[in-house]
Amino acid sequence: GSGGQASRRQDIDFIFLAATPQQAQQIKPTLNFQYAGDLPVYATSHVFSASGDQAQYNDMTGIRFCETPWLLDASNPLRQQVTRQWPQANGSMGRLYAMGVDAYTLAARLGQLKALPDSRVEGLSGNLGMGANQRIERQLPWAQFVGGQVQRLPNTTP
Repeated sequence: GSGGQASRRQDIDFIFLAATPQQAQQIKPTLNFQYAGDLPVYATSHVFSASGDQAQYNDMTGIRFCETPWLLDASNPLRQQVTRQWPQANGSMGRLYAMGVDAYTLAARLGQLKALPDSRVEGLSGNLGMGANQRIERQLPWAQFVGGQVQRLPNTTP
């Protein structure tokens, strides 16, 4: 820098990270140091391992990512029921358990989704609906890291 007031770079609108928690943990402080700290940073769900090692998320405040409702809501009664029986469903494997739960729910609702194209199922793997060719489409909620914790962001309609 030229010694003046450090200001944010104007040539970038946001940063997209395809990174693991270990990588993001090193990248985010570097961005802050490079005067890019207030740039929106988006990532995939790879940035969240759901392992419960919260120390690794302390340096990642502000990173936004899509995640399953399953991993964002530990107090969901169905999730608690499943994780009591299969503890491994607490970690990142939980995303697969969420799909299993939703497949079971969807089986009973296929007729309704077909008849009412705008109807949705609030699933544990995301918000589900039936698109063209009778394919199930999924929308994930957004979350962000704040002080080592994962915070679900208010739902935004597409």
